Amino acid sequence: MANNSLINNDAANIQGSLLELNTIPKSDKNILDIRQQAGQNTIRQIWNLRQMVYSTMFPAIKTFAHDPYDSKACVLYTCNKMGNVSSTARIAFDTVELGIPEKELLPNLISQLRQEKSVFAELGRFVIDKQARGSLQNYFRAFYDIAMTANIDTYVFLIRQQSIPFFTRLLNANVNDLLDETFGGQSAYAVLRWDLNNTPARFFSWSGTSVPYKALAEVSQ
Repeated sequence: MANNSLINNDAANIQGSLLELNTIPKSDKNILDIRQQAGQNTIRQIWNLRQMVYSTMFPAIKTFAHDPYDSKACVLYTCNKMGNVSSTARIAFDTVELGIPEKELLPNLISQLRQEKSVFAELGRFVIDKQARGSLQNYFRAFYDIAMTANIDTYVFLIRQQSIPFFTRLLNANVNDLLDETFGGQSAYAVLRWDLNNTPARFFSWSGTSVPYKALAEVSQ
């Protein structure tokens, strides 16, 4: 059963939130805590982790502390046994004020999604250190659970082009575009579109999510 008890039923209520995930794969309790970002030392740890990893791997990315998109996003993270942040990712919602972070790279897709009246968000700022290896399943399980509770129809995200086969098969995601952009790293990126209601059965067994998208309303009642 999806663990949705900590999440309210619309995207506005989780904007500006910090959401802690379990590091144990397929645990009965994947989401451990949710709170607002304001005044939290955790968000500063997350900024530091992003800077430590991204400044080396993606030198073209410069904004870490006080990233304006964080305040309108759900920022996910895990902690190690010492209580320090060991991984993080972000769900950035398509807000009126900011749009999504990579909007300059995705103008045609954004226009299409808005014409379809699709509720969409961008997955990004993914960092997993050595202590949190194995957490990928928990993150995608949380992405799915949050989409269900916040009525998100579609996620868009950028991946290295060599990772296309894995994610297209796992999520039944579509490749929207192949980019020349490397963000100063070694690999070019692709734009993927993940429509939640097309998620295949293999995703549920891989992630530990057992509730099909269309059945969530019945289970949550």
